[in-house]
Amino acid sequence: MLDICICTHNPNRQILTIVLQALANQTLSKDRYQVWIFDNVSDLPIDLSDLAPLTEAKVTFKLLSAPKLGLIYARQVAIEVTNSEWLVFVDDDNELSNNYLETVLESIANNPKLGCFGGKLLLPSKTKYPQWTEVMLPYLGIKDAGDEVLSSCVNYWGEWEPPGAGFVINREVLDLFQRRLASLSTKFVLGRQGNSLLSAEDSMITRGAYELGLDCAYQPKLQLIHHIKPQRFAFLYLLRLLYGYGRSYVLLERILDNPVPKIEKWIIVEFMVKRIAVRIKDTQSIPHCLCMIAWDCGYLYESRQSQAISIGSGSMA
Repeated sequence: MLDICICTHNPNRQILTIVLQALANQTLSKDRYQVWIFDNVSDLPIDLSDLAPLTEAKVTFKLLSAPKLGLIYARQVAIEVTNSEWLVFVDDDNELSNNYLETVLESIANNPKLGCFGGKLLLPSKTKYPQWTEVMLPYLGIKDAGDEVLSSCVNYWGEWEPPGAGFVINREVLDLFQRRLASLSTKFVLGRQGNSLLSAEDSMITRGAYELGLDCAYQPKLQLIHHIKPQRFAFLYLLRLLYGYGRSYVLLERILDNPVPKIEKWIIVEFMVKRIAVRIKDTQSIPHCLCMIAWDCGYLYESRQSQAISIGSGSMA
C-alpha cells in the first residue's frame, strides 16, 4: 500500500482538479494506494466538492487539516497519521503520469537499498516564460537529468537527490526526519510558510537516507508535469526565491551539523566583491547574475545569525 500525500495551502482549484484527476487515472490498482489531502490553513478551506475526481473514481482518500502554517508542518502531520512503509508527496500543482505509482512500486521492488527517490519534473508543453529564466528552472522545481538512472549514498548534493515534488520516501527516513525536526529550535525551521520563500526541507528529509546507509535516486521513468504559476517566472519573485535559497543553504548545513562560518562584518565588503566577480563571470544574463547575487546575500545574512540551531546535537540516526 502506498500513501499519497498532498499538502496544500491556497491551491489553484483548476490545477488541483488536474492533480486529482491524474491520481484517479493511475494504472495501479486502486486497492494499492490511498490519497491524503492536508489543508494547510487555506483561506478558502478545501472541501469534499474539490475532491470530486477522487470520489467519482472511487479512490480511497481522507481530507485532514494541518493547522500550523508551513509546508514542513503539514508534512509532519502527514508522516504522523499515515502508516505505510513508503509515502509519495505530491504537490498541489503536480500532474502525475498515469503509470507513476506503478513505476514507484517497480522501483522499490528492484532497488532494496533505496531510501528516497524521484524522477523527471517537466513543464506543460505550452508554457511560456522569458528566455533568460531557462537557467533558473531547476530553482522552480523543474528537472530533467536525462534517461539514465542515477543513484548514490554519498552525503552531498547530486542529480540523484530528488526535489520535493513527487518524491518517494521510506518510513525509516521519515522517522529520522521527525526526530531531527523535534530537536530544532522553531526559528530554524525550513520550507515554505505562507509568503516565506525558505526551502530545503525536502533536502533535510532526503539527506537522512545517507545517514541510514540508504540511497537517494533519480528514476527517469517517473514523470510528472509541474504546473508552475506564471508569476513565478517574474524577475522580482526569482530574486526573493534565490535570496531564500541562500538562507536555506546555511540553515540546512547547520541543521546537518556541517559548520558554516560566520562572515564577520569587517570582511563583508571583500566577500561580496569576490562573489559578484564570480557571478559576473559565470552567469548568462544580467537578471541571472542579479538572482545569483541575491543567493549570496541570503547566504551572507544567514551566516551572521545565531548558530544555536537545535536543542540537542550530534547525529540523529
